[in-house]
Amino acid sequence: ILGRATLDTYTQFMDERIAVGSQGTPGYTRYDISWSERNYDLIASFDKNVGTDFNVKALVGTNRRRSEYTYLGQATSGGLIVPGLYSIANSKGTIPNPVEKYEPRAADGYFAGLTLGYKETLVLDGTFRRDRSSTLPSSSNAYNYFGVSAGWIFSKHIPQLDWISYGKLRLNYAEVGNDAPWGSVKDVYDQPTPFGSSVLFSMAGTKNNQHLLPERTVSREAGLEMSFLNNRFGFDVTYYASNTFNQILAASVSTATGFNSQYVNAGNIQNKGVELSAYIVPVRTKDFSWNINVNWTRNRNKVVELFKDETGNEIKNIS
Repeated sequence: ILGRATLDTYTQFMDERIAVGSQGTPGYTRYDISWSERNYDLIASFDKNVGTDFNVKALVGTNRRRSEYTYLGQATSGGLIVPGLYSIANSKGTIPNPVEKYEPRAADGYFAGLTLGYKETLVLDGTFRRDRSSTLPSSSNAYNYFGVSAGWIFSKHIPQLDWISYGKLRLNYAEVGNDAPWGSVKDVYDQPTPFGSSVLFSMAGTKNNQHLLPERTVSREAGLEMSFLNNRFGFDVTYYASNTFNQILAASVSTATGFNSQYVNAGNIQNKGVELSAYIVPVRTKDFSWNINVNWTRNRNKVVELFKDETGNEIKNIS
């Protein structure tokens, strides 16, 4: 049983200075940035040989993740009153409102895994994880990961073919979930620089979406790895295909709506291809070896389906 707490954090201060007499407008800008992530894990694992042929590995656990991002940016306006004095208060014009951001995130996860091995030639592996994220609507803030894979070293079952040094067949299937960018669910106001004594508020240019769903990616893979004549030459070929559903992106919309983009769940993005690597060892002695490796890849990406509007009709003119 493993209990673990980790912290990853940094703080950053940056400033930019343009002196009086430079080509651009003299000014001073400063940024204060901080980020931290805390993870708390509790994992129970099990590893045992059953007889002489079987091995069982299992684990179950939970993860609690909390992160915070803060940003404060401020700049002078209209130039500097006193040359060489780099301060926000040394601004000729009206000092604009600072840009402030505070972006907390929270995610809770529960996971389990099971691996079965038989005579070190056949391996079956299954995993499952369920996460709940604070960046999604409360009605659909949970999503799952799961995968199943199998590997079979078939060369150990055909010893009569001495010219086959190694042969392995592998199959994989997995689904992966993902949450939304921070602040993409509820609409909020911006506060631009006041106009004289009038305090201003405005809507952001991107329309958020209270009906977002988690992203989901389905992946399939099949591979064959072989080597021959005491590993003098061999190859590894893999075919893969993945489809991403409900991809979260900011799609362009007519500015007549009052916005220039809106967060939506896209339709179906497909990515598939073949990877091939091969090698040969023309010369191998006790003190010297010469290896030649060749790689070839073919990948195709296709937008199978675009996102739909509120009436359920597919929108064709996304830009």
